[in-house]
Amino acid sequence: MHFSVNWWRTLHQQGTVFNESLDAKIHGVMAFTLWFGVLAFTIVYFYLLDRRYRLLALEEDREDREVQQAIAERVGAATS
Repeated sequence: MHFSVNWWRTLHQQGTVFNESLDAKIHGVMAFTLWFGVLAFTIVYFYLLDRRYRLLALEEDREDREVQQAIAERVGAATS
């Protein structure tokens, strides 16, 4: 439970979703909106995480090719 809800009751309403009795006191449309937002954020998070992972793999592949090319150039320069 978030402490600010209990500490500063004049600033915040009581817990509506995660209260002691776990009885959600939230209207159906608001509950749908809350869970839809959580689901949408989670999907976007995992999408961006996947994009970042793929970008990292591409960067590592490029670096490996550059190292192999530099080695090939040095070996070619040493033999001539």
